[in-house]
Amino acid sequence: MVANLRRLKLRDLRGLLRRVAREPRQAVEAWRQAREVASKNGLNAFKILAEQTLLERLHSINRYSYYLYRLFEPGISWEDKKSYLADDYYSEDRGEENVRLWSLLAPEKYCGLYDNKLVFNRFFGSLGFPLAEVHGVYDPVFGYTID
Repeated sequence: MVANLRRLKLRDLRGLLRRVAREPRQAVEAWRQAREVASKNGLNAFKILAEQTLLERLHSINRYSYYLYRLFEPGISWEDKKSYLADDYYSEDRGEENVRLWSLLAPEKYCGLYDNKLVFNRFFGSLGFPLAEVHGVYDPVFGYTID
């Protein structure tokens, strides 16, 4: 982490002060989260906030994903954190990364399995995957019960 801060150039943080001034509540919330995580895990809050800011600014990994997937853990290398594919479904500026992630999770050739809940349940259930019980599937022509 320290090596990453040393290599940091001023141009990498362009607009950071403007963004903090424009969204002070988010900056305060980011600091609160960093402090809370640091106190629970015995880490430095400033380092967590700096790392999270770098990942967000340079690699589009938002704060929510950073804390949800525990990217602050000291055992995770910087290279692994940089290459992390966040499932940031709600962000419009991450379209390319989402396409890359979902092409790995749900290849196009299996769309028939993923698009139909009943087929998905029957196929993956037969392979022994733990799945929710299907009580019914709605069909506009035939109704909505499994019978």
